[in-house]
Formats: sequence, structure tokens, C-alpha cells
Amino acid sequence: MTESLPLGSAVELLRRLPRRRDCVPEARSAFAAWADEHPGSTPQLVVEHRPASPVVDYDLLLDHPEGGTVALTVQPSDGVPWAVDHSTHWAADMVATVNGRSLSLPDGLATLRALHEPTGYEQLLDHCLLRNAVADDDEPVDAEEAQAAADSFRRGRGLLDEEATLAYLAARGVTLEMFQGNIETAVRVRRFRDRKAAELAARHLAAHRADFATVRAVWVESDDQRDLVALVDGPAKDFPVRAVLAGGEVGVFRRTAYNRDLPRPLRLAEPGALVATDRLIGQVLHRIPAREDDPRVVAAAGRVAFAEWLAEQRSTADVQWHWR
Repeated sequence: MTESLPLGSAVELLRRLPRRRDCVPEARSAFAAWADEHPGSTPQLVVEHRPASPVVDYDLLLDHPEGGTVALTVQPSDGVPWAVDHSTHWAADMVATVNGRSLSLPDGLATLRALHEPTGYEQLLDHCLLRNAVADDDEPVDAEEAQAAADSFRRGRGLLDEEATLAYLAARGVTLEMFQGNIETAVRVRRFRDRKAAELAARHLAAHRADFATVRAVWVESDDQRDLVALVDGPAKDFPVRAVLAGGEVGVFRRTAYNRDLPRPLRLAEPGALVATDRLIGQVLHRIPAREDDPRVVAAAGRVAFAEWLAEQRSTADVQWHWR
């Protein structure tokens, strides 16, 4: 009775289906067209996503006239032995197993994505974008650069000696070889970041010069407007003193910063004038316009320009999250 099943045609279909994850919709369309030509066997296409691989496998299920199901599968001759091709580690799509319960890659990514601050999720994208940007960088990393990057890594994590560093790496399953590779990548990313920031700095500063004025200001923040109203009375020139002596549940801030880093109501304020909102009252004491020959200002503009460039790359990237 198997003669009534379109076995030969089914095998030919399986052999020509594309086997990459991103081509599965194309494979389903080809199967749907084939199924329309062979409705009697009630065909079904099963797609199997291999863990941690861009490759998929297909099974084709056909109803047998005498009952039951016939399953067909095809393994393309790609030069890789079947035993090797299918020897993926059982935990290839897992992030970790804690107390006997495993966390899959999709669940791990979903957890990052659900955080109130999506920095972890964005950092994954930024890592990929910057890694791709330095993929062709074959400039050697010298010992001084590597040591500086390693020292920065340790300082940023409070690792004060070799013992603490080794314990930190071991707790995260990072070998010394992996750590060395990460450090070399960090050096190349830092080079790229510095070059790109320098490339973008002048244009960004010219377009946003007011953002990089150096401003000295004092302000008070409070959720209770009565605390703020009490600071309005009196000469404007004495406001800094009144702010320091302010009572109630208030936050008092005295800061010298770039204009872009101040509370928005103060950014356009004239020196000496009081600026008040429902949650803030403040005063700009002094404002120095940004100069394009000031290396600190140029460096700050470059950092902001690079962050904006990276955000644009992130928003326009072709991202495929490989959910199971």
C-alpha cells in the first residue's frame, strides 16, 4: 500500500528545502505548495531547531492508508558525519543550571529584556555591534595596552589582587585564555571608540555648542512646594546661602558641570536669575561658553556623539534573536 504514498516526491521536497533558521518561512511555503498537490496523505512538516546552531532539520509526516504515520527525514551530504553533526552538547542552549533547574538562552534573554532598565539587553547588542566593528582589526595588542585594560577591569569590579580576580573568573566559568581574549577585544574596542569619537566630536560640538558650556549652578529639589516657596523671598544674589540653609525634606545641589548635564530648567537660565518649577528652584551662578580648542570639551562632545552613533546603530541593526 506504500505505493500510493508520494514517497519519492516527498524525499525530493526534503532535499531541496533550505536548512537555515532564517529560511524556514521559505521552506514552509514550498511545503504548502507541495501539500496542495498531495492532499490525500495529509502531510505535515516538522521543523527541528538545533540548539545553538543556525541549521534546522525537517521531518515529513504522511498518513498511511492502513493506519499510522510514515515519517521521512533527509540528511544532506555536507561532508560532516552524521554522528558528529548531531553530537551537540545537551546543554548547548542553556545559560546555567541552578540547583538542578536549567535556564535556557531564550529565558535568559527574556529576563534581561524585562528588566526595568534595559541596559543588560542593550549591552548584548552593543557588544555584538562593537565586536563586529573590530572584527578586521589585526593591529597587535601590546603588553602595556593589555595590562591597562586588565587593570581597568579589576578596578571596576573591586578586585584588588590576583586571588580575588581568579576567584571572580572561576565563579563565572571564565578561563584565563578566555579572559585574555576578552581583554584583547576590549583594547580593540577602546581603540575603535576613541577613533570614532574623535571623528565625530567636532561636528557634534558645532551643532550642540550650548550643551557643552561649563556652568556653575545651585538648586534645591523637593516634592513639597512649600519648601521651595520659602526660598523665593529675598534677594536673588543671596539664594545660594538660603539654599544651603534650607529646611525640610529637600535636596540641595551645588555643581559645576556641562550645561547638558544640569536639570533641564537651568539649561537656558541667565546667570543670577532664579528659575522655579513645581519641584525645583535654582540659579545659574556662572556660565563659560564652550571652546572648540578646549581638549576636555572636545573629548566630552566625542563621548556623547559616540553614544548617539552607537544608539543609532542599535536601532537600525538587523537583529535575530534565536528563540527556541
